[in-house]
Amino acid sequence: MQCYDCSARGIDRQAVATCTNCGAGLCAECVRSDVGDHLLRQTPGNPSHHLTRVMRCGSCEAALGMVNQAIVGV
Repeated sequence: MQCYDCSARGIDRQAVATCTNCGAGLCAECVRSDVGDHLLRQTPGNPSHHLTRVMRCGSCEAALGMVNQAIVGV
């Protein structure tokens, strides 16, 4: 799989990750990595709390940044 963002610019790079929001293939230079904090309630009184890696492309990162700003009002 090739990096979607690079291929749009005419660059041929191998994808090393997939955007968790849109599914686009991303190379090491285009991926934005973060850690997501998840609290899942699998059974009543027994929550599962864990950190997971979140990989995003530039487009999704920008879109989610605007949504967060609108919610928080910053």
